[in-house]
Amino acid sequence: MAETTPIVNIDSVATRLGGNGSKFVHQSARLGPQIGLRDLGCSIYVVPPGKIAFPYHAHSMLEELCVVLEGTGTLRHEGVEHPIKAGDVIASPCGAAHQIINSSAADLKYLVVSSNAIADVVLYPDSSRIGAISGAFGKSVWHFTKTSLATGYYDGEE
Repeated sequence: MAETTPIVNIDSVATRLGGNGSKFVHQSARLGPQIGLRDLGCSIYVVPPGKIAFPYHAHSMLEELCVVLEGTGTLRHEGVEHPIKAGDVIASPCGAAHQIINSSAADLKYLVVSSNAIADVVLYPDSSRIGAISGAFGKSVWHFTKTSLATGYYDGEE
């Protein structure tokens, strides 16, 4: 394992571009691994004006805590929209659908701290999709499908 330090400055980390380049755009950096965390996720996100980092979603196995560092925006939580601003702390418990939208004219910067489960099932209410995400089996699995395509447990097994 590479040597880590227990300190990282969020203003000096290298970020990478994420999203689909259209509605969903963000710069992000995973901080947890840089400071030696394994069971706790920690990332920084910067979302440009009018953009969203991720689709509206609910985790089945992860809790997330978000701290707004700079800017203003909108939290969509369980179907209700809430204004957010620097200094706000946001909780997203397991099963609670959530999304952060930069509805302002300046960048929105926030820190996300989360539990780190080896697997998660994520529901996407707006698109009627479900995702299975896992780091088990010695490889990373990301599988998304429409909920209408669900099959029975024993389908295809005979």
